[in-house]
Amino acid sequence: MKKFISPILLFSLFLLPFHLCAAESLEELSLLLQSSNPAERLHAVRQIAINYSEQGLPFLLQAAEDRDEFVRERAIQGLAAAGGAQAAASARKALADPNPFVRWRAVQAL
Repeated sequence: MKKFISPILLFSLFLLPFHLCAAESLEELSLLLQSSNPAERLHAVRQIAINYSEQGLPFLLQAAEDRDEFVRERAIQGLAAAGGAQAAASARKALADPNPFVRWRAVQAL
């Protein structure tokens, strides 16, 4: 059975500004998640959420714990699109995040 993805969630993921570059592999994106630059980590999370939502689930779960609130917010948004028990558990944990935008994404995800 195919999982339904909210058109609003999908639309908002595509409205985010993206680097104009060639498609990156999941391996390349996973390396970007280790960057000290939060903009690179955010880019990686966005690309994983859009292009590798199921295969990239472990990386989105990791990004949901990132030190940068923007990365955490987008990771929770990507997890909501991917769905599943692990994504829901991560969203429940994000309800206690110190950043209100991360908490709002967690509420939307649940």
